[in-house]
Amino acid sequence: MSEKGNYLLAVIKTKEIYDTLAESLSNIIEEMEQTKSINVDGTTYDLEYFLGGDWKFLACVCGIGGANANYACIWCTCPKIERHNMEKSWSILDPGHVHHMHFGARSLEKIEKFSKTKKYNCNHAPLFSFIPISRDVIIDTLHLYLRITDNLIKLLIRELKRADAIERKKLFTDNFPRDKYKHMAEYEK
Repeated sequence: MSEKGNYLLAVIKTKEIYDTLAESLSNIIEEMEQTKSINVDGTTYDLEYFLGGDWKFLACVCGIGGANANYACIWCTCPKIERHNMEKSWSILDPGHVHHMHFGARSLEKIEKFSKTKKYNCNHAPLFSFIPISRDVIIDTLHLYLRITDNLIKLLIRELKRADAIERKKLFTDNFPRDKYKHMAEYEK
């Protein structure tokens, strides 16, 4: 894939809050939903929309709550407690049974349905109700990688602090003398 044929439709400087985005994007959402194809010089082109952005933006416009919630995935209903379990299967494509969310992909219809009761971290109806989540909602890989790297570095620092604390036989404090805590000092260097 390349940038050829992709066009930016909106740039908005506002808080990433559902109500604000709904109001700010209402005109463009309506126009996009009505525009299925365009005719240029006698040739008709079918349009396909993709929704991209960072996690917070995508979750917000898809009607999903925060990334720290129990059901944070935009594409499936894997609960936080099951993310590590490699014996379970989660799908981002197969929605499964309509009335049973477990192990199934999210769909626009399910998010809208469960937003009424706030189940599965569904807080609102998706703003772009014509863009399929499983196929055409794409997270910005830079932000995804930065977030993963952020968490990995946090875990590394925690382990270094733990190693220093074990060697010193006492708890690690934020203000540490660098000559006594070699693991963290080496990491900083």
